[in-house]
Amino acid sequence: MQEHVVRREPHERIVSLSESCYADHPLIINLPKYWCGECDEITPFALRCKNPPGFNQTHRRLFDDAMRPGKPYGEDFCEFNCRLCGRSVRVVYREVEFHAASYVHVPVDVLEIEARPGGAGTAGCPTISTRKGDPR
Repeated sequence: MQEHVVRREPHERIVSLSESCYADHPLIINLPKYWCGECDEITPFALRCKNPPGFNQTHRRLFDDAMRPGKPYGEDFCEFNCRLCGRSVRVVYREVEFHAASYVHVPVDVLEIEARPGGAGTAGCPTISTRKGDPR
């Protein structure tokens, strides 16, 4: 099986998004939670957590290759594993200052690692799928 990155819309996987008068988009607030489409588990995560203990470094490189070139100002990410099945996840978000050192966090992308049967000529080439999942 070859592993590849799947890009999801934030509302498909982050179940704790909230509307706000400070932004035109849903926001990540309080204790964010991720819904895993693989095992149906809800996993809380921390926005500032990068490279948590036990995080697969090969997956980290695949995520780095799949992200947009350059890093837009105010954009950051966090990484974690699903607490039940261990799927590697990266949540990309934009930090927006709305008032004197007060920030809101706008989700941009949710990147997940999926396995698929490998084929000739695909080894070592990260790919991005935009297959839609079951939004919950």
